[in-house]
Amino acid sequence: LRANIDFAIATGHTTYGCVGVKVWLFHGEVLSERDAERYQSKIKGSSISDDDKANENSAN
Repeated sequence: LRANIDFAIATGHTTYGCVGVKVWLFHGEVLSERDAERYQSKIKGSSISDDDKANENSAN
């Protein structure tokens, strides 16, 4: 799991009974350094990083 999420639960008491409320707040993804570099390279328009090229060449 790599999502940064806060969770809260509460009960609201009304004249008609109780209402349960659950809330999830998504603050973004938590990426490893390598994944963050890949993500940044994709944003800049580069589809393959130098590490990926090296791994691809060594596999062939």
